[in-house]
Amino acid sequence: MTFVAEGFGVTIAREQLKSLPHPGVALRPLSPAVKTDYYVAWNRDNESRSLLQYVEVVKRLSVIAR
Repeated sequence: MTFVAEGFGVTIAREQLKSLPHPGVALRPLSPAVKTDYYVAWNRDNESRSLLQYVEVVKRLSVIAR
């Protein structure tokens, strides 16, 4: 969501994310609602702190959503 807030694009997010704070981001429901699996891919050699934190958040939220 940080990238979205900084103006780097848009994202399709899971319903569960709307309860988290997202300063600078407007959340809008899709109509009709879309149901899909969520996938994330990254270069395992990229040691960017931001990337690693993002991956951890996705992993943590994926456990909550099950």
